[in-house]
Amino acid sequence: MSESAPIGLSILVPAYNERGTIRQVLEKVRAVGFPVKTEIVVVDDGSRDGTIDVLRQLPRWEDVRVFFHEKNLGKGGRSRPPCATLAAR
Repeated sequence: MSESAPIGLSILVPAYNERGTIRQVLEKVRAVGFPVKTEIVVVDDGSRDGTIDVLRQLPRWEDVRVFFHEKNLGKGGRSRPPCATLAAR
């Protein structure tokens, strides 16, 4: 698939206190052979267990974008800002 191809699928991964699993989840999602160019959008919703540190230490994967909330906004709050950003494209 061409690197310059438009993104055909955005996968939203909300995270709250997922220090022990977030990297594995992202690696598994990245390993799926989607038939279109894919981006993974992670939204950390004010985690307090070290999830933020794990996300900041991830390799610079071109297909992963990470957003951080300073405080927990709840399930709906996790998706609104990134979805607005994605819809604006």
